[in-house]
Amino acid sequence: SNTAVLLGVAVGSAVLTGALLVGDSLRGSLRARVERQLEGIDAAAQFPRLVRADLADGLPGTVAPVLMLPGSVQGSGPEYLGRVTVLGVDSRFQPGVADVDWASTAKQVVLSHRVAEKLHARAGDRVRIGVERLTEIPRSSSLAKRTAADVTASEEFTVAGVLQPESATNDFNLTPNPAAPLNVFVPIRTLGRLVAGGSDARANALLAKGATADALNAALVPKLTAEDFGLKVRAIERREPPAARRYLSVEFDQLVMLPATVAGIEAAAKELGVRAEPTVVYIADTLASGDREIPYPVIAGLDPAAPLPLGPFLPPNVASLADDEVVLLEWTGSQLNKLPAGEKLRLTYYDPEVEGEGKLKEATLTLRGYIPLAGPARDPNLTPEIKGVTDRQTDLRT
Repeated sequence: SNTAVLLGVAVGSAVLTGALLVGDSLRGSLRARVERQLEGIDAAAQFPRLVRADLADGLPGTVAPVLMLPGSVQGSGPEYLGRVTVLGVDSRFQPGVADVDWASTAKQVVLSHRVAEKLHARAGDRVRIGVERLTEIPRSSSLAKRTAADVTASEEFTVAGVLQPESATNDFNLTPNPAAPLNVFVPIRTLGRLVAGGSDARANALLAKGATADALNAALVPKLTAEDFGLKVRAIERREPPAARRYLSVEFDQLVMLPATVAGIEAAAKELGVRAEPTVVYIADTLASGDREIPYPVIAGLDPAAPLPLGPFLPPNVASLADDEVVLLEWTGSQLNKLPAGEKLRLTYYDPEVEGEGKLKEATLTLRGYIPLAGPARDPNLTPEIKGVTDRQTDLRT
């Protein structure tokens, strides 16, 4: 009947209206939670590597440098928490409890109330915080160290205080989600020392209040230096040959430069009217001919015909090299001296694109000849500085 239809429509409208009200309520609740987790942050810059904490100085609004890392916390008993967020902060983003010198390298920590409850910890207790060490050599590289002591840094900290349950800092999270975060706060210099060494304040995020992202970016860009992009610029002056002996070496703090970084350097060189010579240097596993073998050879990928002071690296009567052709250095004691031109060499190396222990790969190369260990070929600056490799005396003359 018409009455039944009207009743059906009325019930349907009530259900729809109820669903809309629930939806609005849920959206409002989620928005409130997100705003609480962001704790008033209007804009954030996150960096793929550590940058100087003083980049935050002088930017519009209120900007705090923060070093945020995943980590773990071990209580004084058997209690252990993984997936904890360890935040290195200074006075600009300090949690509002405890008497901590946030500009120091003190080993003090403020725990969120959730972390404290799960660890049964309180002020004055000792906890052990663990984080991954930062390294210039990717873990996937054959040069990387992978023991627990090399990969993880951990130290004991004194609990300086515990956040009150109602504190919004308990919920701080740059990627808001329904899961309750587990936050711990330590001085930014302390965390930087633990993961990278040194006492300089370093950060991987800048958190801003009271300014727009556009205004912050406009003020931040002029403050960035080559170091903030992971670049090191060295002025090289060679004693030989007598002419064309100066050049700049632009090096990256990781194994391989990003394509955008290479493009930027080449563009800068063109603007300055100087030539750029891209160079890749890698330590392989072995280079062999039959049963004659050199372990851990240094392999350089470069323009072999480059003029001084960055070349040339070609034997007499050889004008260029194909992609599968190589030139060897001739030095006393080499197991591969005096091989005929055209000899096939077997190169084994670890694939840098593979995580973990890496996958050993093999390539066949054709020998075109030898060059003496002199002139550009004797330049130690051809290999970029890598901590733990080039700062140790080794016999890698290949």
